[in-house]
Parts: sequence; structure tokens; C-alpha cells
Amino acid sequence: MSIAKAAPIAAWIRAVWRLLILGLIAAAPGAAEAADSVTIEISNYSFAPMDVTIAPGTTVVWINRDESPHTIVSTDRLFGSKAMDTDDRYSFTFGTEGDYGYVCSLHPYMTGMIRVRKP
Repeated sequence: MSIAKAAPIAAWIRAVWRLLILGLIAAAPGAAEAADSVTIEISNYSFAPMDVTIAPGTTVVWINRDESPHTIVSTDRLFGSKAMDTDDRYSFTFGTEGDYGYVCSLHPYMTGMIRVRKP
């Protein structure tokens, strides 16, 4: 297999490992309650993890790992980012309990959910 063909496969494998690791961390009992911040990566036109439960006062940090620009916009317009280039970050601190859906306004099929619950 040529190097040009192997590179996308290697990138895909790294992305899958990231998803698995982030999923295990998010699923760990008490992980969200103990954290002051949670990171969501944007990779392969998706948010990882897509659904996060956090405690009030937690800051969520989105990092764009794609080569394409992306945005973060809540469905209720509570928060929103500018277009984020590769490795750009956007953060928002959630102070009130509730469910907060969000999308990438450039790619509306990219969706995510932040669930804020008291520990």
C-alpha cells in the first residue's frame, strides 16, 4: 500500500481511538461532576463526544481538529462561535441546569448535546 493511501487510514484509526478514549472518560462515574472543564473535539465532521453531561459551572471547550472550518451555535442562540480554523478553540461556561443542543452552522448535520445536571 502506498503512503498516500495509508495516511487517511492512519488518520481514521487515530480518530476512532480518540472517540473511544473520550467515550470511556465521559462514561466514567463521577467524571463530569469532578471536572471544571470538558473538551469536545471536532474531527471528521463530527463532535466527539456528541452528548455530554456536566455539572453547573463547568466550561466546555470545543477544539477543531478538522482541516475545514466549523462553528458552534446553540439551537437557542445562547452561545455561538465564529468560524474556527484548524486547532482553534471556543469555550462556554454552563451555569444553569438544562439541555443545550448545538450545531455547526456551516455543516448543520453536525449536532451535539450538553446536559447540565446537579451532581
